[in-house]
Amino acid sequence: MRLFLIGDSFTENLYDAEYQIPANDTIHTYIEHLKNKQKSKALWFTDWLELWGYEIYNFGIRGCSIEQMYYQFAKIDTEFREGDRIIVGWTTPSRHNIYDENGEIHSIVAEPSFIKNTSVQEFLIEQRINREFSMDNGRYIIKNVLPFMEYLINNHSKYKPIVWSPFENISKLICKFKYYFYSPMDIQLNKLLPTNKLRIIDDLPESNDRHYNIYGNYYLAIIMKHLLQNTKSEYYINDSNIITNIINEINTTPDIQLNNVFLHYP
Repeated sequence: MRLFLIGDSFTENLYDAEYQIPANDTIHTYIEHLKNKQKSKALWFTDWLELWGYEIYNFGIRGCSIEQMYYQFAKIDTEFREGDRIIVGWTTPSRHNIYDENGEIHSIVAEPSFIKNTSVQEFLIEQRINREFSMDNGRYIIKNVLPFMEYLINNHSKYKPIVWSPFENISKLICKFKYYFYSPMDIQLNKLLPTNKLRIIDDLPESNDRHYNIYGNYYLAIIMKHLLQNTKSEYYINDSNIITNIINEINTTPDIQLNNVFLHYP
């Protein structure tokens, strides 16, 4: 089964990127932290899915905007094969794009340090804040961007999409979409899990990195596996069997077994 993944840094395999080209960032610090605990390789949720036999096509881009996610849909193979699926991890619409003098695109996530002009920096930050206001107060983004997000998903219904978001405020906005399901951090699931320490910041508080740690990624992989196997309804969150099966599998995975998988991963 082919899986086409669309999203931001919560979709892009940051662990694998670090193993390929080490960088001086919080992911690097976390990987070194795991090595010191004798875990030879950490697994992203897509690594688990690949181990379970799925063919992964990951188009996720760290820090991308909602507009860049629209473009990722164009990378999906138009020659649909029976069994093909899409997993969409929506980022926040408050991010927006600009182009630099080389014609390259940048998404405004935080302070745009690549811009040297302070006034331009302030303007771009103000734009991001204005977009957040639009999103939080039922303005343009809610009236226009959100319906287009839903349109894109419904237009790919033959792929039986799975829709989620790592951001709590976005989850609340899209929770009535067809094909939506909770993230491991959503309170509806999180309160049922054996641990709520699912982010890198929980292991390394000084990192302030809110990406999923090895347990968050494992739990997300379990969620995706059960959604891929159980597709009777278009409204996954209404299927109590899916939630029960997810929680049962997570709760019956001994911690030592999880550690051994990491330890012996080639």
